[in-house]
Amino acid sequence: MSAKPRTIVGDLAEWDLPSLDDRMDDLIEELKPKKLQLAADDMTFGELLDGLLQAKVRELGATAANEAICGWLQGHADGCPELCTEFPYLQGHDDSEPLTVVYSVGAEDESRAEIHRFDLERALLDAVESVRSKRGRRSRLTLMASRLRALASKLEQEAAVRDKR
Repeated sequence: MSAKPRTIVGDLAEWDLPSLDDRMDDLIEELKPKKLQLAADDMTFGELLDGLLQAKVRELGATAANEAICGWLQGHADGCPELCTEFPYLQGHDDSEPLTVVYSVGAEDESRAEIHRFDLERALLDAVESVRSKRGRRSRLTLMASRLRALASKLEQEAAVRDKR
């Protein structure tokens, strides 16, 4: 029996992560009222603390980020992450649009951690809208449309073959 796919990380674009400078400012404000043995007045306290900690905080932050990413991959992808492309509608998930594409990290136990989900039709139309150069756009769009029609034909042929089985 295979494990049900897991959703571990979602909506990454909506994450609102504070900057390192914001974190350092918060640390300075938190340490100000504490009794510390530093020869500094209120005006230079932040500058002194910044000078003492900035390089170390950046190093620790980078290390923590790397460890978090590594730990996530090891913990949820068995240390052997595999980037997977899935088509949920094709796999029987009727709550998805037919052209939904999902990127996920696959684990050895066949579970998946979803990374990103998008609608292929919307992505293609957005890409067409973003093309600024008119040079070659028509021929490129015509070629893409032709390839999509050929793909649609192959999908219809495959459906007909499977219906006969």
